[in-house]
Amino acid sequence: MTDELEAWIGRRRTQAAVLDPELARRYAGAMGAPLDVEAHFPPLGHWAYFNDVVGPGELGPDGHPRRGIFLPPVALPRRMFASATFRFEGPLALREAAELVSTIADIRRRSGRTGELVLLDVTRDLSQAGALKLSETQTIVYREQARPRRQSRTPARAGTGSCGRRPSSTSSATPPPPSTATASTTIRPTSARKKATRTWWSTGRSPPPGCSTWRAAPPAGR
Repeated sequence: MTDELEAWIGRRRTQAAVLDPELARRYAGAMGAPLDVEAHFPPLGHWAYFNDVVGPGELGPDGHPRRGIFLPPVALPRRMFASATFRFEGPLALREAAELVSTIADIRRRSGRTGELVLLDVTRDLSQAGALKLSETQTIVYREQARPRRQSRTPARAGTGSCGRRPSSTSSATPPPPSTATASTTIRPTSARKKATRTWWSTGRSPPPGCSTWRAAPPAGR
């Protein structure tokens, strides 16, 4: 870990907000929780508050506020929410003022199968009227850019269908007309074929991408 990142440990930020019931209600609707938030505050509903609002020029490539405002300027491009732990001390009061104190508790470097990692712990203490209501520790992981996957498919040979197999006398390069399609609306691969040479039962739909070898749908019960 560089001294530049280590110097951010202990950095603190304080935010204030009034807990508007409408924000909690919108959060509850998005999470499928009861909308009567004054009777049943939604689980983890405090996440509806204290979200950063910045202009376009202050956004990073990951859609979060750019690093270096509160979170340290980690050079790794990808960001993941890894985990959170909570300690609940008391219920939150809607329509009342609240204060959130966020602190960068730890920064550590790791190495994994995907390359270098930087793990960041942020503690968040939420209080109302001077009394602690909940304490949370979020762990954020920064990762290297994803490596491109190797192409496993081989190009189809001339004279074969797009699935890599030569059309047989019982198949054609195009699906049958809708009038010959079965009533079923599902398309399923035959289990006996390998992935690169799948045959698809015709149901009147277009063939799946990369496969133009078709058969008539099997009789019912097969």
